[in-house]
Formats: sequence, structure tokens, C-alpha cells
Amino acid sequence: MSNELTMHATTIVTVRKGNKVVIAGDGQVSLG
Repeated sequence: MSNELTMHATTIVTVRKGNKVVIAGDGQVSLG
């Protein structure tokens, strides 16, 4: 994870691209 953007906050970000949904929250990233 050293190449990824480091966030030091409790944040939940949801990105929707077509039929893919990416949920990033509190250091966790979920692809679905």
C-alpha cells in the first residue's frame, strides 16, 4: 500500500463507474 494514496481520516468514498462500484472507507477498499 506504499504506492497508494494515504488518508488519515475516517472517510467513506463511493465511486460508480458503469456497472462497477468501488467503496473505500477507513483504509479499506472494496470492489464490486
